[in-house]
Amino acid sequence: MKKSFRLRLILQFIFCILLVSVLNRGFSQYFANQYVQERIEAGMVKVLQQCGDRYKRGIGAHECSEEVRANSWMESLPKSYVFCDKDWRTMDKPDVGLCQKTQDANSIWHVFDSPEHMGFESAELTWNDKAWHAIRQASTGRVLMVSQAVLDQFIEELWGIRNRVMLYVFPVIFLMMLVVSWLMTTAMLRPLNSIKDTLEKLSSKNLSEPLVVSTAYAEFERFTSVFEELRGRLHNSFLQSQRFAADASHELRTPLTILRGHVEMGIAELPAGSEAQIRLRLMGEEIERLIDITEKLLLLSKADANSIKLDLVEINLSDVINQFAADAQLYRPHFKVTTAIQPQVIWRCDKGLVNQLVQNIFTNAINYNLPNGWLDFKLHQADGSFELTISNPTSEVVADLSGRAFERFYRGDSSHTRQVDGHGLGLSLCIEIMHLHHGQITLHTDGQNLVHVSVKAPLSPPNTWVD
Repeated sequence: MKKSFRLRLILQFIFCILLVSVLNRGFSQYFANQYVQERIEAGMVKVLQQCGDRYKRGIGAHECSEEVRANSWMESLPKSYVFCDKDWRTMDKPDVGLCQKTQDANSIWHVFDSPEHMGFESAELTWNDKAWHAIRQASTGRVLMVSQAVLDQFIEELWGIRNRVMLYVFPVIFLMMLVVSWLMTTAMLRPLNSIKDTLEKLSSKNLSEPLVVSTAYAEFERFTSVFEELRGRLHNSFLQSQRFAADASHELRTPLTILRGHVEMGIAELPAGSEAQIRLRLMGEEIERLIDITEKLLLLSKADANSIKLDLVEINLSDVINQFAADAQLYRPHFKVTTAIQPQVIWRCDKGLVNQLVQNIFTNAINYNLPNGWLDFKLHQADGSFELTISNPTSEVVADLSGRAFERFYRGDSSHTRQVDGHGLGLSLCIEIMHLHHGQITLHTDGQNLVHVSVKAPLSPPNTWVD
């Protein structure tokens, strides 16, 4: 089973949305972490610049820190710092070891690249299994530190807020993107559907009509022009094949008719029952077969070219079918013939073509029947239309019979159908005759080796309705 282009495109679109969301989450988290750290470092530099002396003296240091950090909410996030002066021995005992580490490890400091942070350095320290982020003023040796755990906790809270927001926002975004993807695929498929609908209407009957495909996109102009060129080539090919079939059929009729006349004369002149007469009779039968083929090919070529003109008259279809049922009883006396024919079914049609239609169906039902078989005729009308069904049993139903019965020159299993006279054009003519009368013909089989041929058509063609 082939996949739907629309579904596949939407699934790819969804995959892209999820991939972009994951990548966005990863990149935004990485760059946001850097930005948060830079802003906190900027706040620590300001505190160290403006409050260093107060920290040393222990007078108003907290108030000074709050005032300096208040200029930026992100810079003010850490609530407490560890301050180390160059004379680290003057610090409280809990911070002495940490301050000593900052003074002894000069190789860990990194100078800021930013001009506004000129003269300050940063470092990452570990003391008693705790990570610290430190900023040092190179000129004074003063160090301001904040626990890395404080920074990590803030970042976790920040992403927690982001995740809670996305929990509500992402489904809305996802649904909106689904709608957008559906609209995009619809817009993309609309020209293709227009082309599909136009091409579905093409047949050998209307190949002469140019393709009318309206598309608002320049990308499809070349696409439609290719189909237009293809239609033109197909039209020319059909014209050539129709002309060849018509010309060949027309040219063959005269010599075949002459041959038939000479053969009939030879048969009449030869002794009855002689070997030469038997051979001429066989030749005459094959000539009749060729004449029948050429006549049907000529009719089919005219149907392909839409050059058949109907001579519409009203016929009593009930009487026609009753006559064929009576003929069946004469041709096959041992057949059981059943009928369910509604009387006075009047059909406005071409009488000659309809006789050929019923004759072809009737002949097939006789020739492909069982030795002691039966025929069933059903005819009824309703709502301005009629349905005719002719059913018969057969010895074996070919597997592809229903699908290919109306193909030209198709005769089912070629290993045994040659025993039955015919050339595979009868049902092809039937379907063309029904097209001319705005009807349809179907053939279906069932599991009991039964063949049912049904004909449905309006009692009067659509262009002949009268009030």
